[in-house]
Amino acid sequence: MRPYRKQLEKTFCRKLGRELDQFKKRMMEKGKEEIYCLAYQIDSVICIYEALIELSGRIPEETLEAVTVFPGLLNFLYDRWMKYEDSHMEDIAYCLNGELSDIRGRYRERRKEKMKKMKKRKEEKERTGKRENKKKREQEKARTRKSEKWAANKIVERKELAG
Repeated sequence: MRPYRKQLEKTFCRKLGRELDQFKKRMMEKGKEEIYCLAYQIDSVICIYEALIELSGRIPEETLEAVTVFPGLLNFLYDRWMKYEDSHMEDIAYCLNGELSDIRGRYRERRKEKMKKMKKRKEEKERTGKRENKKKREQEKARTRKSEKWAANKIVERKELAG
């Protein structure tokens, strides 16, 4: 690598670092709410800075010379970025639609399983109830037979005493 090119890259990176420091300083002078409102700008400027640092080794020498003397490069590029069509919201909407669809599918499956369990419990209760009803009827018949037997024995006893 040529010494001039290497020096040019260093100068460019230092320039970007100073611009980012100045930007951060301006942001830190703002109130919390204003900083919150500027969060997208802050994130974008930092991303632009990082991308330029990474690109610095591949930017043509003449372009490096031009951007090294360009005042307020980060702010300029941020302003330009804001004019570009951005598919960010479309990407978010696409992602959300997919994830919400997955959630709905899992919810349906759980609800279906829950309904099956409830139906199974209900059927089990009905079977248990039928068994219990049958048992109660049998117990009632047994009581009735005992009562009839007892009454018959009493009649026999009275006849014998009267007899």
